[in-house]
Amino acid sequence: FESAAVVLEGGGVFAPFAYVLPAPSPDADHAAWYSETHAPAGEVRLERANITFGPRGGRPALHCHAVWTEAEGRRRAAGHVLPE
Repeated sequence: FESAAVVLEGGGVFAPFAYVLPAPSPDADHAAWYSETHAPAGEVRLERANITFGPRGGRPALHCHAVWTEAEGRRRAAGHVLPE
């Protein structure tokens, strides 16, 4: 297959973990942009994730939005998880 959509629930623990959030565009060429990369210390517990897999620029790629809880207890929603 070339593409798929996957939903993960009750997902597991990840470390390291990195993400970006929606942010204002730095220029007039884009309607929206991304924040700086966040990389919380410790383990992150995934609650739910929606993942799209498919080609991007001729290579396999993942696009993931999720809800998770960071090690110190902060819950995040709708962040864009960086799969790298």
